[in-house]
Amino acid sequence: MKTISIGATEARNKFFELIEMVAYQNYSVIIKRNNKELVKLISEKEPENSFVSLQDIIAKSFGMVTANLWPYQKSKIIKNEKQANISW
Repeated sequence: MKTISIGATEARNKFFELIEMVAYQNYSVIIKRNNKELVKLISEKEPENSFVSLQDIIAKSFGMVTANLWPYQKSKIIKNEKQANISW
């Protein structure tokens, strides 16, 4: 995510352009007043800390996949596939 810094008056004058940048171009905008950072605009779609580790994904998905979800392990489907591929 790219970050830009802008003064409050300029932010007021270019408010809709800043919204477009944040919403569609993956920018975050820091608005300053009297050389102090007051506000940070970030997109609602992409939270700043959206990192998810592989361990989190595995922990959340553990037990979701069962043998019934793998159709190519069933003998009837294997037989049908072999018959379909005989013409090769």
